[in-house]
Amino acid sequence: MYIKCPRCQLNYINEETEQFCKVCLVDMGKIQGQPELELEDEYKLCPECGENFLEEGEEICYSCRLERMKRGEDKAEDDSFEDPDDLLPDTMDDSLEAMAEMESESEEKAEEEESEE
Repeated sequence: MYIKCPRCQLNYINEETEQFCKVCLVDMGKIQGQPELELEDEYKLCPECGENFLEEGEEICYSCRLERMKRGEDKAEDDSFEDPDDLLPDTMDDSLEAMAEMESESEEKAEEEESEE
């Protein structure tokens, strides 16, 4: 006759030949088998959605990060480095003007240094 395992009350065992189900025996270390995975140590769930696992170094999952970017909340985190296009002038004329200003400033400094001597 089959009865439910007295430990877990989930699996059925043969009342005459078994005391506990195989799952409980593995859990208790009575027989060799695959132990349960400890997901908390190896994987972390996203704190925002609680559904997706985080990769190493992530604070929130990819899909939550995309949602934040769509809403515009994650600007500061993504702007941790400057965009090279922002560092360069928009047009060639602006670039030439900037170079001319730098040259005139350096010439003025050189003239000031000569006049101080």
